[in-house]
Amino acid sequence: MPLTTWTMLRDLAPEAAESLLLGSVGESRHMVTADLILAGANSDPHGAWLLELGRDMLLAAWEEDPLNGAMARRLAALEKTAPGLEPDVAAAVAATAAGWRPPDDLRYFQRIAMRREYAKVAAFIDARLAKEPDNLFWVQRALIHAAVAEDQDYALERLSGLPVPLAFVTHTAQAAFAMRAGRHAEAVEALSRALDTTALPLLAERLSHCLLQAGASDAAPGVWPDLVRRRPWHVNLVLRLYDALAGRTHDVTPLPGAAAVCLYSYNKAELLDATLAGLMDSDLDAAAQGGVTIVALDNGSTDATAEVLAAWRGKAGQRLRTISLPVNVGAAAARNWLMHAPETAEADFLAYLDDDTELPPDWLGRLGAAVAAYPEAGVWGCKVVDHAAPLTVQHADMHVLPGPPDAPPDPERVMGRRFVLSTTFAEVLDFGHFDYLRPCASVTGCCHLFRARDLRQTGGFSIHLSPSQYDDVEHDLRLSRQGATAVYQGHLRVRHKKIAGRLGRTDAAQHGNATGNMYKLQAMVTDRDLEDIMTRERETLERDYLDKAALVAEATAS
Repeated sequence: MPLTTWTMLRDLAPEAAESLLLGSVGESRHMVTADLILAGANSDPHGAWLLELGRDMLLAAWEEDPLNGAMARRLAALEKTAPGLEPDVAAAVAATAAGWRPPDDLRYFQRIAMRREYAKVAAFIDARLAKEPDNLFWVQRALIHAAVAEDQDYALERLSGLPVPLAFVTHTAQAAFAMRAGRHAEAVEALSRALDTTALPLLAERLSHCLLQAGASDAAPGVWPDLVRRRPWHVNLVLRLYDALAGRTHDVTPLPGAAAVCLYSYNKAELLDATLAGLMDSDLDAAAQGGVTIVALDNGSTDATAEVLAAWRGKAGQRLRTISLPVNVGAAAARNWLMHAPETAEADFLAYLDDDTELPPDWLGRLGAAVAAYPEAGVWGCKVVDHAAPLTVQHADMHVLPGPPDAPPDPERVMGRRFVLSTTFAEVLDFGHFDYLRPCASVTGCCHLFRARDLRQTGGFSIHLSPSQYDDVEHDLRLSRQGATAVYQGHLRVRHKKIAGRLGRTDAAQHGNATGNMYKLQAMVTDRDLEDIMTRERETLERDYLDKAALVAEATAS
C-alpha cells in the first residue's frame, strides 16, 4: 500500500497517529512515534509499510543527531534483519554505531555541564579526546558544547577527524553556525556540500529553508513536494506546504474592527522604550479596520518607566494611552485591569504584548490573517524566538499531553503532574519547522490576541497564578473547556529578550514561584475537564490536518 499524507494518518494505530499529529521534528518525538509504529508492525496487516515508516522515523531521529551511537545502533540492528537504507546512509550509520563508546561513569561530567562551567566542560572533553581521539561519544559532546558556547572554531576542530561516511556532519555544523549568525548564503553552500556526500532528507529540508532565508523564494518551496512524497509522515512539512499552496505564508489581513494593544511593565524602562519604538514603527494604520490604540500600564515601577511613557505620549499623541498603578499587582491582575479599563472599552480586539519584545512591522496583520483563517477561535498567538539566539524557539504551538506514567496519583504531592504541555519546538533549531498556521491547546502570552467581548465573557486571568507564570496557559485551557480553541500563527515570528524556561529562572524565589504555579495549574483542572480538553484537541487537530493533507496529497501526486 503506498504511503501518502492522506492515507497514512487514517491507517495508523490511534496512539501513533496522535503522537504524529503533535509534530514530526525532534529526536524525542521521532523516537516516541517510531516505537509506537514498530510495536505493531509484526501483527498488523500493513506490517511492511509500518516497518518502512518506523525505520524512516528512526532515521530521521538519527539525522537530528548523527553522532548519537545509541540511535545508530538501533538503526543498524534493524538494517541487519530488514535492510532498506541507502548504501551511503547505511555506511554512515554503521560508522557512528562502531565509533561511539560511552564511558561507564559520567557523573562528574554531568555535574559540570549542569552548572554550565563551560571552561571545565571543554577541558574535560579535550582530555578525553586526547586519550580516545576516535571515540565519537566525546566528539558528539564537543559538538553539543560548541553549540551551547557558540564556538564554531571549537566545533570544527573537533570534527576534523570524523570517518569519511560522516563527513556531512562537519558541513551541517557549519550550516547551523552560519544560520545562527545570519549568514544564509554560507549555510546554503555548506548544506549543498553535505548533500553531495549523503542525500539525507533532513539536509534537503534545511537547505530549502536556508534558500528561503537567503532570498530564493521560488526555489525553496519547489523541493517541498518531493520531500513530502519521500516522507509523507512529516506533519510539519505538510502543514507548511499547505500554507504555501493556500497562500497563507505571506497573508496579512486587517482585523474586522477596532483593536487595543495592551502592555504592562514593571521596572524595565529601557526594554519598554525599545518595545514601544518597534510598536510605533509597525504597520498599525492598516492593521485594523476600526483603528489601533496602544494602552500601556505602569505596574508600580520605581525606575524611569513614567518618564519613558511621558516621552512617548508626546510623540504618539492620542494613539498611546497610559495607566499608572501605585504598586505592582502582577501579570494576571495587570491583564485584567487592561481588559476592563475605560481606555480599551471601545476595542473589538485586545492584543497583549510583553514589554521586552521585538516585533516585525506586519505583526498585527499576521494575527489578523489568523483570525480570518480561524474566526471561531478564542485566542490567536505566534512563534516566539530568543532575541539573542533567534534560532532558538521559546514558544510555538503547545498541546496537552497526559503526565508521565510514573507521576504520583495523589494531587497533594507537588511533583505529581497529571498533564504536561508538549514542547517539541524546544528540541530543534528553527529551520522553519514551525512556520505554519493551525489550532492548538495553548499559545504564549508574550504576544496573543483576543476578541474583547469573548475575553470578558470567559473571565479574567487567574490571580491565583500571580505574580506571573502559567496564567496564560490556564486561561487557554479554560477557553478549551468552554468549546473554543487556541490558534497558532507560525508565520508571525516575535523576538523575545527574556530568556525563557529553566535558563530564565535566575533565583530560588523565581524558580519556586514557577514550580508552585505549575502545581496550582494542575489542581485547577479536573480529571473530567482534562479528558475533555485532550479529546477535543485531538479531534480538532486531526480534522484540521486531514483537510490540509488531502489538498497536499492531490498537489504532490506524481
